[in-house]
Amino acid sequence: MAWNRIAEILALSPHTVRDYVQDIYRRAGVNGYEKLVSKLANANGASPSAKDPMT
Repeated sequence: MAWNRIAEILALSPHTVRDYVQDIYRRAGVNGYEKLVSKLANANGASPSAKDPMT
């Protein structure tokens, strides 16, 4: 799911959604969706298998 679609659903600007996502990455200490999923999966003992919703 692209930022534009998420922004439309949440009634936000695509730039706001992008900034929120980038802030989540920064706080998690990662620089992309796959790395975030991997980090969260490792923290929970799960196997990362999620597809990037931003594509």
